[in-house]
Amino acid sequence: MIRFMRRKYPEMRGIAWFNVDFENRGEEQMRSYVRAASGADRLFYEYYLMACVTLMPESLWITRDGDSWIVTAAVSNIGGMDSGPVSVEFLVDGTIAGRESASLIPAGPDRIENRVFFREALALREGLHQFEVRILSATRSTVLDASVTCARYIPGKER
Repeated sequence: MIRFMRRKYPEMRGIAWFNVDFENRGEEQMRSYVRAASGADRLFYEYYLMACVTLMPESLWITRDGDSWIVTAAVSNIGGMDSGPVSVEFLVDGTIAGRESASLIPAGPDRIENRVFFREALALREGLHQFEVRILSATRSTVLDASVTCARYIPGKER
């Protein structure tokens, strides 16, 4: 549920809590509550407090630059702390096309202000291509969505 909420509403800050009637709970119910509460605390820490880097569906695009095509991926940090180093890998039609790294992705108020752009210039033939970007490593960070894909038709050279 936490992963779904972070994916669907990344700017929404929140916390889950459990309401327990301590007077009318048995011993097994209390152990169950303690397990659930500690799990909720861990998830809150991993997805809200520490760095939480993600590739969202709309964070991959392809643009033309003369005879080259630029594949751009925006990796956002929707957590509460700056990330450590982050590395991404670009794939075109299942083949590795390049790797890029950043020293950190800053924490911030939303996925627009706290992101880093990774770019790879490619020479592509005309036709339909499948693009993918993957987060290879993200030190001191939770990774929410590690990859994003899109398919684009690349037109031939203009005449």
